[in-house]
Amino acid sequence: MKTKIFLVALVALVAGLLMTTSCKKADELVGSTWEWTNGANCRQVIHFESRTEITLEMFQLADADTGEWAVFHDNGSCLIVGSAMTIVWPSLGETWAGIIRSETIEMAEDVEDQDDYEYEYIFRKK
Repeated sequence: MKTKIFLVALVALVAGLLMTTSCKKADELVGSTWEWTNGANCRQVIHFESRTEITLEMFQLADADTGEWAVFHDNGSCLIVGSAMTIVWPSLGETWAGIIRSETIEMAEDVEDQDDYEYEYIFRKK
C-alpha cells in the first residue's frame, strides 16, 4: 500500500513539475517573434500572441523581376508541454509539431504521427 501511495505522489510531483515548466516556456514565448527562411524566395514568421494563440505570416517571392511578394496570414492554436510544441493551423488544415530549444524552434509540418517526423523548419528568434 505504501508503494502505491509513493508512486501516486511521485506521478503527481512529476506532473506538477512538467506543468510548471510548460507554463514558464509558454510565458517566455508570449510576445516573441521567430523566423524561418530558405534563402531569398521564401520565409515564414510566427508570433506568439498568448500562451495558446499564435499567428503565421508566409512570404513567397511572386515575381523576381518586380520584387513582388505574396503574403499569407493565419491564426493558430498552440499547446506546449515541456519542450514539445504542437500548432494547429485551421486555414491550412495542418498540424505542426516541434521542439523548443534555447535559440531555435524546430518544426515539422503536416504531422500525422507525433512519434515519426523529421524537423523541416528551424525558426530563429527575431
